[in-house]
Amino acid sequence: MFLLNFIPDSFLIWAINAILLMGLFGTLSSYFIRFIPPLYPYTGLVKTLGIVLLVLGVWFRGGYDVEMEWRDRVKVAFEKREGEKLTFTPIFMEAVAKAIKDFPGMNISVDGDYIIKKKNINLGMAAALPNGNLIVPVIKNADQLNLVGMAKAVNDLGNRAKAGKLKPDDTQGGTYTVTNVGTFGSVFGTPIINQPQVGILALGAIRKVPAVIETPEGDFIGIRQKMFLSHSYDHRVVDGALGGSFVKRVADYLEAFDVNRGY
Repeated sequence: MFLLNFIPDSFLIWAINAILLMGLFGTLSSYFIRFIPPLYPYTGLVKTLGIVLLVLGVWFRGGYDVEMEWRDRVKVAFEKREGEKLTFTPIFMEAVAKAIKDFPGMNISVDGDYIIKKKNINLGMAAALPNGNLIVPVIKNADQLNLVGMAKAVNDLGNRAKAGKLKPDDTQGGTYTVTNVGTFGSVFGTPIINQPQVGILALGAIRKVPAVIETPEGDFIGIRQKMFLSHSYDHRVVDGALGGSFVKRVADYLEAFDVNRGY
């Protein structure tokens, strides 16, 4: 309370009003998401307030269990049969593509005064270049690929990005982006939206951590493989319910991974 004495009353009033408007905006943006046709104008409060919220960088972070044994068990046979290395990236991209099908409100873009609903799910995959720069090749129609197809697409785009052999079309048409900050050892990060897309997911490093494990016999402490998912989204058109539900669905797919599946 002592610190509040040094904050101007006008700022406090502005902050309170902003918080109240955020609640109102959540309701309005939910309405727009449900009822917009492929091209729909948005103006007024939703547009004006959304600009403020976009600058704030709304994001979500959560720690989730990761199934590593399956990949470790099959990666040698996978490379022998398919001629491709099996990393965790295609597994993550598969989960993201499924979640976008469940929540198509994340597969939209903002074009001036219009909201555009996208039919195809084209996943951008942020790739670091040897010179320190970043490029985002795009996996087209990612929801139509099985794990083998996803692995081939990820490896092909990643290898050509590092070799500087991407074509202009390889970086066009993305509808949602995924960036793997865990590659560099980062536990989590706050990714910046690749506009005009409305969301981006950052994958943190997979770490062994102590965790409470629930069993019919009671709870106990064990070692689990966990990672953080950080989700930034454009609050002009994506409210907290949609943004949070989407990233939770990604986590659900990862945690429910079938360890007996083939590839």
